[in-house]
Amino acid sequence: MGSAPSLRYVWAMWEAARLRRRLRARPARSIEVSADTMRAAVALMLRYRPGPPALVLIRRAANPRDYWSGHLAFPGGFRHFGDRSLLATARREVREELGYDLEKSGRLLGRLDDVAPVNRFGDFSVAVTPYVFELLGSPEFEPNEEVAEVLTPPLSHFLDPAQRSFVPHPILQAPAAQ
Repeated sequence: MGSAPSLRYVWAMWEAARLRRRLRARPARSIEVSADTMRAAVALMLRYRPGPPALVLIRRAANPRDYWSGHLAFPGGFRHFGDRSLLATARREVREELGYDLEKSGRLLGRLDDVAPVNRFGDFSVAVTPYVFELLGSPEFEPNEEVAEVLTPPLSHFLDPAQRSFVPHPILQAPAAQ
């Protein structure tokens, strides 16, 4: 017989339910795209076990053919012809990059507004649709060659003003949060 859930875990589940209600109460905004705009999806994954509630990030492997080589990112990528939807794209990319099946071991909490990331080469445009998932149980990841590192910073890190700094964005020449 397993041990009873910790108070921290029960609190995290309550917060996940609250987040799910808030995401469903506000429809996500989609970006107007042209026929030339590539579509992509990412998964913002919240991990509650083991340890404090955390966000799952990846550091992309160094690859001269990858526009986002070496960047910190949410798992995700471009929509493939066989993907039924952008949600299917996010799930497929997590399975490929991290060996983790969100269909079996994740719960969709909702969708955030589309974003249009800066392409430092300027040779194509992309619209990214972010989906928010909570991970069930204690997830284990098996990163593929596209992923140099899996990071799970606690959510409290992002809420702490002492952790914030600003650096000039190399393309926009404007401050970018770090």
